[in-house]
Amino acid sequence: MPRSTAAASSPRSPSWRPGGAAGAPAIVNHGAEVDHDVQVGDFCHVAPLAALGGGAHVGANVLVGSGATVLPNTRVASDVTIGAGAAVCGHLAEAGRYGGVPARRLG
Repeated sequence: MPRSTAAASSPRSPSWRPGGAAGAPAIVNHGAEVDHDVQVGDFCHVAPLAALGGGAHVGANVLVGSGATVLPNTRVASDVTIGAGAAVCGHLAEAGRYGGVPARRLG
């Protein structure tokens, strides 16, 4: 399973800090912020303006909605959808849909 690191090359590119890695194929849209030492799993989608704090670990098949924030050192399980504008401030250990501030399981 190949891993890659990315670097921002223009104002529209995602902002990656050192030490981060993304699975293959993962999508990190323009305007997204990915802080240091973040791990993004395979088949993830980080939407525009989403932010992943330093040391966050995002499992496989995760959608981080537009404007959502995953705070530093937070773990997100695989097969999770995080709604637009949500703030994840605790570990999300189960697959499912999460939204709100703070993010809670939606069903």
